[in-house]
Amino acid sequence: MELLKTLHSEGCDLDSIDYLGRGILHVIATNHACKSICEYLVNQPINLDLLDNKARSALYLAIEADNIAMAQILVNHGASVVADPSRLAKMLCTIGYENDVQKLRLLIQSDCNIEVADYDKRTVGHLAAAEGHLQVLELLASESHFNFELRDRWNNSCFDEIKSDEMRALIERLVQSRQQSSQPIN
Repeated sequence: MELLKTLHSEGCDLDSIDYLGRGILHVIATNHACKSICEYLVNQPINLDLLDNKARSALYLAIEADNIAMAQILVNHGASVVADPSRLAKMLCTIGYENDVQKLRLLIQSDCNIEVADYDKRTVGHLAAAEGHLQVLELLASESHFNFELRDRWNNSCFDEIKSDEMRALIERLVQSRQQSSQPIN
C-alpha cells in the first residue's frame, strides 16, 4: 500500500494498463485481500469503468470472483458492470439458478441491464422461477424494473416457469404493487 501511495505521489498514472489491457482495479478485483487498496483507489482520480482487452470492467470481475466487499465499494462509488452480453447473460442466469441474491443486488444497485438473456432467451427471472428461488424473484419484483413478461425461445414468460401457484400470486402482487407505485400522479 505504501509503495502504491509513493508511486502515485510521484506521478504514476493510476489508469495505466498492462499487456492484457488491465488496470490496477482489474488486477485487484479478484484478490479478496486488497480491500484497503480498492478503498484508496476509488478516492483518487481513476477511471472506475476502464475495460480490459475482453471488454470487462473491474466491477464485473469482482462480482464474478465473489469479491463482494470490493464490488460493494465500486458500486458505492458509481462503477458500472460492463461485459459483453453473452458473459453478462451467463452471470445472470447462474445467479438465478443458484439463488445468489447478494450478486443480484449488486447488479441492480449498479444499474446493470438485468434483462440480458442467454442463447435460449432465458433470463435471470426464468432460471430463478424454474428453480423455485423466491428470494431472487422477490428482489427482481421489488427492487428493480425487471420485466417478468419476457419470453424465452419456447414462448414461456418467467411467470410460466413458476411451479407454485402461491409463489406466482405473490410475485404477481409485488410486480403489480411496483407498477402502481411507479405510475405518475396527475
